[in-house]
Amino acid sequence: QLIHLNVALPMGIAVLHLHQKYRVPLVLNENWSGYCAEDGAYKGFMQKYFTQKIVAAAKVIMPTSSYLAEAMQSHGLKGKYKIVPNVVNTADFKPLPSATHSGIRFLHISSLNDREKNVSGLLRAFALALKQRSDLELHLIGESEERVKLEQYAVALGIADKVFFKGRKFKAELVQELNDADAHVMFSHFETFCLVNIEAFACGKPVISSAAGGIKTYLTPQLGIMVPVGDEQAMAEALLKFAANPHQFDAKKITAYAIEKYSYEQVGKQLDEIYNEALSSD
Repeated sequence: QLIHLNVALPMGIAVLHLHQKYRVPLVLNENWSGYCAEDGAYKGFMQKYFTQKIVAAAKVIMPTSSYLAEAMQSHGLKGKYKIVPNVVNTADFKPLPSATHSGIRFLHISSLNDREKNVSGLLRAFALALKQRSDLELHLIGESEERVKLEQYAVALGIADKVFFKGRKFKAELVQELNDADAHVMFSHFETFCLVNIEAFACGKPVISSAAGGIKTYLTPQLGIMVPVGDEQAMAEALLKFAANPHQFDAKKITAYAIEKYSYEQVGKQLDEIYNEALSSD
């Protein structure tokens, strides 16, 4: 009765055939950063040709942020847009008792793709902050081909004893790592949404982040600290500002915000309305 396509390509080519042959209504949700000017991966005749056809066929286009919607529209991808954010399982990502630790523990979760996540910039900013306070730690979760190079860079910066690369973590381990941290840190060059920030919110943790793309649409002063993209001095100052008063944020209100905006129940209601709209339209 209805096709919900997650990201236009590559599956959209097969979906487009089903849509056209059987006249099944199609809705599309997008979180691909390639449309964004900072990424620039949306290029090439075939990619643009099929994406335009898929977007035109969709009854509703559901980008994860207004930032992404504007990026798609800048490429002439017209249609009926409704913002539907990423969703977090608040039954799993929730406040839990945390392990005791001295000092301030910052956590970074990502693919460790330096071009996008700017992990090297975060390491430099952290090194600047360490010059002012020696009781800071940076724990990094994720895996990529760049991990070894980033570990070596931490050594070169003289901060290897304060930086901990922990590899991939899943489910309960990941939730516990978030609960053991004092704050989650992102220093990305570009983001369409950044789900890990919302997972941090669900655990009651504030976020210190660059104002990258979709992040700037939701990171308010009540939820954390935002700095200009690529400004390492500002990130260092934000880390120190947080460390000076780590209890300045209301953990219960942060968790309540995540449940209200990004839980299965709330996002499910949005999808239910969109599905019914797509099914009832001609």
